Amino acid sequence: MLARYTMIRHLKRRPLTWKVRGKLVRTSGRRYRLDGLNTLKYSLLSLHKHPLFTHLLLDVGTPPENLVRLDAH
Repeated sequence: MLARYTMIRHLKRRPLTWKVRGKLVRTSGRRYRLDGLNTLKYSLLSLHKHPLFTHLLLDVGTPPENLVRLDAH
């Protein structure tokens, strides 16, 4: 079997610091109801079925204004 993949170019982010990871864990109890997994609204832009996978293109909009920046000091 032969396989090939191509990575989509993207901006590299700095890795999360331990301080930010700790903040994520400490604040998870307040965030889980609003983190997007339960409240996400999206529009399906396209759907392409392939033999081994389905490619979905979704519009999830912009981040909410009340989003807290976890990497801010």
